[in-house]
Amino acid sequence: MSSGNLEELIGILIRYGIARDKFLSVIQQATTPMQHVHTSGIYDYLNIHTKGEFLSPTLIIVGKVAALQSEFQWIIESNDQKSYFEPLRKRIQAEERA
Repeated sequence: MSSGNLEELIGILIRYGIARDKFLSVIQQATTPMQHVHTSGIYDYLNIHTKGEFLSPTLIIVGKVAALQSEFQWIIESNDQKSYFEPLRKRIQAEERA
């Protein structure tokens, strides 16, 4: 999933009265070694996180369960902002040319 509509999604949830105790996690490059999780209260998210796209694949989790990320973190987060898939794409293209 792309995070391109994230601000719109948050706006809709707030407009329709999502509870203040709900959290939002955006997991960029989900399930890869480059995974990084951004979590905050849903009402605070747009104030905390800068505008911009997250690297795909992006997983968006909404609800109380998102607040449990730090407690049950199962993949060590990467602070590397490089795309995990770009080197693979280049390798595949090089193999196709060979």
